[in-house]
Amino acid sequence: MSQFDGYKTALDGAVFNFYGDPATITAGPLKPERGTSPETVATLDYDDVRDDMNALISTLIYIEYPKAAWPYPRRGDKITMKGKVWTVHTLERDNDTTLVVEVTQ
Repeated sequence: MSQFDGYKTALDGAVFNFYGDPATITAGPLKPERGTSPETVATLDYDDVRDDMNALISTLIYIEYPKAAWPYPRRGDKITMKGKVWTVHTLERDNDTTLVVEVTQ
């Protein structure tokens, strides 16, 4: 047993210095009974997809937020942020303390 095993539980539940814009997540049509999350913080990020000639094919839009705010995102959930409503398309990454979802507008 490692001396650090006791810290794993504490670290899994912590989100350190997560800054962003105010956001609210609302359940989509698959599970509307889940309601709305309390206001949380989230960051918006854009990722360009380019071909071999560096021509822009598309732009992927991601939102990252603390997992504790909405731990199980589903397709169709709505994220209200920066005066716009984004629709969750897919879960991109689960980092144990934060989630990154691909969204569309």
